[in-house]
Amino acid sequence: MKFHIKSKKLAESAKTVIIIILILNGAFLASLTGLFDGFFSSGSLFGSGKSAAGKAGNAASSSRNSLAALPLAAAVKGSSGLRYGVKYDEAGIAEVYGKLRTALGEALGSAMATEAINDSVWRAALSGQNAYLDYGADIPLEVLAKSLGTELLSGLDGRARRIIITGAGNGKALLYYMDGEGRAWRSQTQADWPEIGSLLDAYLPNGAQFAFEKSSLSASGPYQLILGSLPSLYKAAAEGSPFDGAAAETASRVLGIGMHGDSSYTESDGTVVYLDSGGYMKLRADGYISYSASDGQGLAEAGGAADMAECAMSILEKIHASFAGDEELYFAGLSEEGSVLRLSFRYVIHGVEVELYGGEAASAVFESGRLTQLKIMIRSYKLTGETAEVLPEYQAAAAAGSLAEGSEARLVFPDGGGEAALISPLWIAE
Repeated sequence: MKFHIKSKKLAESAKTVIIIILILNGAFLASLTGLFDGFFSSGSLFGSGKSAAGKAGNAASSSRNSLAALPLAAAVKGSSGLRYGVKYDEAGIAEVYGKLRTALGEALGSAMATEAINDSVWRAALSGQNAYLDYGADIPLEVLAKSLGTELLSGLDGRARRIIITGAGNGKALLYYMDGEGRAWRSQTQADWPEIGSLLDAYLPNGAQFAFEKSSLSASGPYQLILGSLPSLYKAAAEGSPFDGAAAETASRVLGIGMHGDSSYTESDGTVVYLDSGGYMKLRADGYISYSASDGQGLAEAGGAADMAECAMSILEKIHASFAGDEELYFAGLSEEGSVLRLSFRYVIHGVEVELYGGEAASAVFESGRLTQLKIMIRSYKLTGETAEVLPEYQAAAAAGSLAEGSEARLVFPDGGGEAALISPLWIAE
């Protein structure tokens, strides 16, 4: 089961309730089973901070690409039969993804007709030697392929949140992918499996397991990757405003909307609107800078979902660079309705997503191939030297499963926007 909360105000309240229930459920499980003995004295789902010996810096540069279609978790299982997993660690994920991206590109670029598979086939693939990636959101295969410098074979389509690459028994690799609804497919590829398999043995196992591999997590989301121990986590300082000079001036230049003429006005909530023959730009009171094109016009044109994603990301990154801190923009999904295509993006800090209660970090809308709407939250984040303590992932997953069967625990930075604030990572259930 997943939580589908439509109202933004309701979502904020509901997530708070979820967090509180997780704490109570965790305490309840501890009292019944002793599962959490010795942990509650040192951490909580809300995260209690303490000074760190050194200041946390930005993570090593990730394997960025022009579409920012990047995983939030990765795992490899070598010939030893034991698994290495990494998440909530930008540098660690980038290191694994950097080694796997060529193989993934070859697999996607040579993937042939797919067949639908069930859970037992998916789990069997995870039981053997394999590489696993979790993007945290559905990524169109077309977008993912382009981000890896390749193209899909004609007729291959679909979206993937999770991907597995494993051997087919004939020296070639099999590609498995699963969307956010739990539907899964498998495809034969021409990628060389022995070469891929040799990469997997370079990693020492660290006790990472999937929830379905642990009987005590039978109620949790089965494909949540559970780490034996989490990496060091830090609080972050959040700040920013669309009225910040550098961000507004950069957006004006990139969007082609002048700010120094007479064609502007202020709305009742304080939003400032700048008009131009091609459209208008808003410095919004809710923290966003947005753009809307005039009828029949557009900021840019692109054909195909991957080209549109690349076009939007290029524009958003130019604006983001004017105020960026330790956060990065990641591709977060795509929806289509007729000739209208909508792209969404999220902020990620050192491998941990930012949960903006006001909405997504950025979005772009294309109508018949024309970019007609764009918005981006003007918000930057700086990691501090103050560590944040949270429950171990195993405990959070157990509590999430007890709240609602099939739920996963996800670590996020919650940010309500507005004034500058110090935010801490915490667990939410979904």
